[in-house]
Amino acid sequence: MGRRAVGAVGVAAAAIALAGDLPPLQVSVDAEVYAVVSEQIEIRPGVSTSGYPVLSARARLTLDSTPRGAQVILDALARGPTPLQIDDLPLGMHDLRVEDSSHAAFHRNLRVVAPR
Repeated sequence: MGRRAVGAVGVAAAAIALAGDLPPLQVSVDAEVYAVVSEQIEIRPGVSTSGYPVLSARARLTLDSTPRGAQVILDALARGPTPLQIDDLPLGMHDLRVEDSSHAAFHRNLRVVAPR
């Protein structure tokens, strides 16, 4: 399987303090879109076959926060503390939450698309 970078997008934002007097959590999100080429190959004694290569776009998100160690929840799945890199993400809409007990939560709907 080969990967080739085809574009990158960057977003930096701060959550609005909605939970009383909690300060906003500073979060940075970078997305890199890359192509994945895959091909199914079957090898048996005396016979080998292969299909046509399939090209699909995937994304890599790199997240960080100030302060570090905030918990990342992407599409309702806990992914771990910042700083964090998430690979092999399908393109499209994603629900991102970054939470820390001493700061207002960061929540964004991300649309990850391939560059034109």
